[in-house]
Parts: sequence; structure tokens; C-alpha cells
Amino acid sequence: MAFNQVTGIVTWISDPYQVSSADGSKTYIKRNIYLDVTRRDAYTGIRDDAHENMLMLEFMGEKPVAEVAKAQVGQVITVSFDLKGRTWTDAASQQQRYGINVNPFRVEVRQPFGTRQPQQQPQSSVQPQATAPVPAAYPPQGAVQPQPYPNQAQAAAPAQQPFPPVVNSQGVPVQSGTPQDSGQDDLPF
Repeated sequence: MAFNQVTGIVTWISDPYQVSSADGSKTYIKRNIYLDVTRRDAYTGIRDDAHENMLMLEFMGEKPVAEVAKAQVGQVITVSFDLKGRTWTDAASQQQRYGINVNPFRVEVRQPFGTRQPQQQPQSSVQPQATAPVPAAYPPQGAVQPQPYPNQAQAAAPAQQPFPPVVNSQGVPVQSGTPQDSGQDDLPF
């Protein structure tokens, strides 16, 4: 389900109060939260007072009102809400009117920047499986110094070549002891 969210600083929380339906047959519980969602400088946190943005969100019903109890004045919270619209005809002017209701339903308290709550490991009734032992061929890092391969030791000491090098009939240098010297190689051409 898609929903909207707004994040701000709680400036005031009303006490729960009851309202009656238009015909008086039902009563509803309501509670309001006032949020300061005015933009702030990303680096300094200074509030942009030229464009103040204060919202009142009205929670209605048992479950949404219970969500308000999570918040306290001064906390940064995120409120999730739905938008619902309707039309009606005004009895006096006979004009069609439009109304939009903001229906908040969830409150999430945000942590101040730079603080973290310790994460708890989820409790599980499943026992962890034993892991297979690491073979001895793979010792822990840093336990054994790497040894060069035999070919690496030979490559470290290059063979002495005569100067000027011996060349073939095309002028290409020839290395002694290679298949090109004997004319026998494994190439098909």
C-alpha cells in the first residue's frame, strides 16, 4: 500500500478528546500532534524562519491515537498518513465543494544524528548449525608467510645473455635452449 510520510520536530501534543458524529449516534477519540517541518540548513541545522512550515496532524480512532503515545515534545518523528478526498454540494450556494482529509496512522520516532541504539539479536528457537571445520590446508591469515613457487625463484634470476644477442636469418634474437633453435616446435604451421 502506498502512503505518504512527513518528518518533523514535535512542538506540542494535545490530550485525547472525544467528538460526536453529526447525528450524535457515535463518539470518536482524537488527538493532535503539531510538527515543525520547516526546512533547515543541511550543514548547520539553522531553521529557515522566512518559510515557516508548521503542521497539525489529527489522529482519530483508538489505534491511531495509541500511536501518538510513542512521541514526546522535542523528538524528531516520521508520521505516515493517507489522503482522502470527497465532493459535496454546498446547500447555501449550490456550488460543488471539495474536501481533503489527512488521516495519519503511524508514528516512528527517529534517533538524533550521530546516535545509535544497540541492535538486539532476534530470539530464535532454532539452534544454530555447527559449521564445518576449516581444513588445515587453509591456515588463518598471517599465520604462515607465503612461499614463492619454484618457477618464481627461477624467474627472479634471469639467465645471462650475450651482447650483442645472436639473431636468426630474419634478424630476430634467438635464445639458446628453446625449440626455435632446433627447428622443432609444437606449432602446426
